[in-house]
Amino acid sequence: MRSIDALRRLLYAVLIVTLTLLGTGCDLEDSNTANGWVTPDQMYERALTFEELGVQYWARSWYHKAAEAGHPIAQVRLGFLYRYGRADLLDDPYETHRWFLRVAQGSAPMVLADFGVQYGEGPDETVRDPHEAEYWFRRAVPSCQAAAVQGDLEAQTLLGGLYGASAGVEQNRAMAMELWQDAAQQGYAPAQLVLGRLYWHEKAYEEASPWLVQAAMQNLPEAEYLLSDLYQFGRGVEPDHEEALQWLRRSADHGYEIAQRQLRGMETLGLLD
Repeated sequence: MRSIDALRRLLYAVLIVTLTLLGTGCDLEDSNTANGWVTPDQMYERALTFEELGVQYWARSWYHKAAEAGHPIAQVRLGFLYRYGRADLLDDPYETHRWFLRVAQGSAPMVLADFGVQYGEGPDETVRDPHEAEYWFRRAVPSCQAAAVQGDLEAQTLLGGLYGASAGVEQNRAMAMELWQDAAQQGYAPAQLVLGRLYWHEKAYEEASPWLVQAAMQNLPEAEYLLSDLYQFGRGVEPDHEEALQWLRRSADHGYEIAQRQLRGMETLGLLD
């Protein structure tokens, strides 16, 4: 289960980078922007925002808009919402089948891998189905391989995640590391985060720090948080409490809940200026 969780976090990092490159800056309740249109990616981002805020009506509305506009991951999410009666939706086999079928007709590596993660790391134990998860992971592998050969860094990083998690393919850490390092050296932030996190967990802090710095400079909140930890405790870098606090605040500003909780705790204890 831990390996699937690592793959889930990798997918989330990829999504953050994609949405950051797109940007929005428009009214969340308005389907129009200054240019007269909201992209499917922006619709999906809004759905995620409302779901995080617990505003189920608007989350459902934007998931529908994004899914109807062809956003494949929104289609995955909507299918699961219908299947398990989430977001004020009744369990509806017809709608579940309709959205899952639309997803199945696509072959985007991230979508197929995300489908596997949804079954492997469902919102509760009743949702999880390891056989379904493995089926979708196996479908993701050839799509990732084909896209990676064409130089797609997202697919290359995801393929590394599949090898690392033994998801749809036999586990091969050496292959995973090779794929991640190649993508990271080309500046792809999720791959940099994967390497930084991996080295951090192995307490190889000097190897972790340069990758975390590069990922943090591209605004990945988990990288910012881990970099704060390195500076706070002098792990692989010279200790610098001001630098640690700066990165902790950046991580919190970018929505990382652990950083937000830590800042609230520090404020309660009077440790902040």
